[in-house]
Amino acid sequence: MKRKSVYSLILFASLIIILLLSLFYYHHKQEKYQQLTQLTFKAMNKGVTPSETKPYLKASTSKNSDITFYKKFNFERKYYIKIRVVGIDSKSPLLIGTQGDLLGKKVTVPEYDMTKIKYEPYTNYYTLTVKDKKTSLKSIDYQDFRKNKGRKVYESKHYSIKNKVESQKNVEKLNMPELNHNKSKLYAAIIYYGSKQVNIERWKELTNSPKGWQVNQMNDGRKLVWRDKNIQSEQKQLAPNYFKLDQNGVDYRSFIIHSNGKEMHEYVTNQIILDYINQKIQRVKHVNKMSKEIKITKY
Repeated sequence: MKRKSVYSLILFASLIIILLLSLFYYHHKQEKYQQLTQLTFKAMNKGVTPSETKPYLKASTSKNSDITFYKKFNFERKYYIKIRVVGIDSKSPLLIGTQGDLLGKKVTVPEYDMTKIKYEPYTNYYTLTVKDKKTSLKSIDYQDFRKNKGRKVYESKHYSIKNKVESQKNVEKLNMPELNHNKSKLYAAIIYYGSKQVNIERWKELTNSPKGWQVNQMNDGRKLVWRDKNIQSEQKQLAPNYFKLDQNGVDYRSFIIHSNGKEMHEYVTNQIILDYINQKIQRVKHVNKMSKEIKITKY
């Protein structure tokens, strides 16, 4: 009986040791591959993110992508890696008309329509070589990967569109209920659209006013727009651009210089204004910024 008890004790102790060693090995393996994962994404993102996707996508990381390591049975620290990342669907519609700089010249730059942009997974293949505490990441094709990958040794699955685009989507699209409760933002949206899209030349004068804008709400329904939010009465010499509102849209107006009081006007629906601004993240951000530089006064 004593001998059996000793054998049982030894067996139990051996199982405990094996369990502890297994846990230690698992923890060490997880820690090792988590470090390799960080090194891989750091190397992958270094200087390779296309500039046209930066306004729409965060950098690929282990929190928004899938990554799988493969390795052959040898002592060489060379890993074959498959990474599944969030990308922009090639069928997402583009908008043409944004101005950008290329080698000091103004060029037309296409941008994605924020209201219609779609995302899809892209799979890329790499080799990661670790030698003398230095890492080297190399992009390879699928055939090379398939032929030489070895066996799977680690996998992390966190592919997530939400985590990939979250930082860009925190800019909420404009909507009429919000604008109706926030006059500064409503007027900012109207002025922004008027300065960019309305075919009345004097409305272009309201673009990018460094001193903000002043909107005078008149008793007859007119909203007079001045380029300086702190402009004084004695400085208001020339009749300004103005607009009127109804339930469905905006009537942009501006008098014609040397025309004996004749006016130009253009009517635009609320939906057209909202659709135009919401098409691009930058436009929504610009309107939000403008709204903080608008002073509203009543007459």
